[in-house]
Amino acid sequence: MTTFLDLLLDAANAIEHAAPQASRQRFNPRPAGVIRPGRSSEMVLKVLRDHGGLMTEGQIRYRTGLNHSRASWALLFLQNQGHIEAMPETFRNSRYKRYRAKVGGISDE
Repeated sequence: MTTFLDLLLDAANAIEHAAPQASRQRFNPRPAGVIRPGRSSEMVLKVLRDHGGLMTEGQIRYRTGLNHSRASWALLFLQNQGHIEAMPETFRNSRYKRYRAKVGGISDE
């Protein structure tokens, strides 16, 4: 007579000796760290590259038409990816920053 413990041990042995299944690679339409065409990060990067100098978030928002949330996220994303640099303003609180595209920085092309 087989006990529950025997069945459990048989199942554990079967799992242990089973061949590993090959994981199937899935297509990710939104990979992390990629600037997608027509999105906020691309718009902000284009404005900063075209301007060539320092710009505040307000100036960037005015030129792109983005709201605060989308512009802030795009600026943080681009800064983390190494495409732009941020510098604190001299006369205001340090949380106010000016941004510019890095000269000779990472190219997204």
